[in-house]
Amino acid sequence: MNADSSPLRWRGSVLLAVLATACFAAAALWAPARRVPATRVYVLVLGAIVVRQLVRVVAGFTRVGPMPFDRALRASDPGAPNGPEELRAIARLVGASTHRALELHYLLRPRLRAIATDRLASRHGVKLDADAEEARGALGEEAWALLRAEREAPEDRFGPGAPLEQLERIVHRLEAL
Repeated sequence: MNADSSPLRWRGSVLLAVLATACFAAAALWAPARRVPATRVYVLVLGAIVVRQLVRVVAGFTRVGPMPFDRALRASDPGAPNGPEELRAIARLVGASTHRALELHYLLRPRLRAIATDRLASRHGVKLDADAEEARGALGEEAWALLRAEREAPEDRFGPGAPLEQLERIVHRLEAL
């Protein structure tokens, strides 16, 4: 039994309903001309009490924390990172980039280009787009093929992305810059 279904929670609503009934009865007896407005107020108060109790009952059914699907998904992938949300987001992005060319080109590639631009400029004095030949030499052919500015968007957006091994090599290459 949760706290919302405890007798103390219900007792307050019952007391309020009894008090409302007593007030309605008194108004109906002492002011018969006001019986219709008193009835409307009484029905409104009883309706509010019922809605209040329904909300408490429904709130008792809600679960705090991850849903069963999320727990099952996490349990099925023990290699998923448990770190900060940004790390988990990057892991999802890399996973998506291995499956579809759309995510690779429009989501992961800009992040990798930003890293390459920063590393090339700060450590080699090379601009990724302006010094294309020097950047190509520093990055290597595999990384350059993905990161070059004039790379065309994929024709088949839902086609396969890059293999995970290729992305790992590119990231290691960027780390080595």
